[in-house]
Amino acid sequence: MSKTQEKDWKILNLVFKKRALKVKDIADLLGISESTVRRAVGRLEQSERVVLNRGFVSLHPNFVSRELTFYEKLSQNIEAKRRIGKKAAELINDGESVLLETGTTVLQIVPHLKTKRDVTVITNCLKVATEVASLPNLRLVLIGGEMRKESTAFVGHLAEETLRKVFSETFISKVFLGADGISPEEGVTTHNIQEAIIDRMMIELARETVLVADHSKFGKVGLYRIVPLEKVDVIVTDRIDGKQESYLREAGVEIILA
Repeated sequence: MSKTQEKDWKILNLVFKKRALKVKDIADLLGISESTVRRAVGRLEQSERVVLNRGFVSLHPNFVSRELTFYEKLSQNIEAKRRIGKKAAELINDGESVLLETGTTVLQIVPHLKTKRDVTVITNCLKVATEVASLPNLRLVLIGGEMRKESTAFVGHLAEETLRKVFSETFISKVFLGADGISPEEGVTTHNIQEAIIDRMMIELARETVLVADHSKFGKVGLYRIVPLEKVDVIVTDRIDGKQESYLREAGVEIILA
């Protein structure tokens, strides 16, 4: 992370915690000049993470301001997620080893794997693991660590070391991941830094990265970047507008509609 990016992140994190702050207050709290804050706020405004209005800096409406729990997300856009899960499952071939990270859209892939043969599912999500364990035709490998109750994802040092030392020697065809936000400037984002770290490691281990996300995630920005769009090979979604299609194709992302 560059010094400029670090400064922007500190300001964004401060606004995220306080909801709204004056430029002078940010400068005082961080021990930097008001002109430096204004330049950073300008960059953050351009990427639709904050807005400056009447001297107050607050989160942009497109910024995902609160992390919903796994169970809160389950009922959101459920029909779209089911269609996405079914279509994404078609990308998994017999005999493959795949990574499924945490997420309610990723979870919808699992029911459609019951006809697959010799598929190994590696996951850091307890909920996904429970569903995979109910299908006798699938081999399950669970990545351990500390479980975040908000998402039922295993994260932290143990999970990172497991990925680094154990799975670096494993041939993994694809990783399937969800997101809290997708934007041309910030790429694929999430709300938790520990999950962002695990997701990035998973992407590095797999030959192909598949993003599964319904239309509501476009234009949104989470607090932490997972990867830029150029790192995504395929996106499976329920619908997309012309502008979104344009920036995804420009980044080299294949689009599959469910």
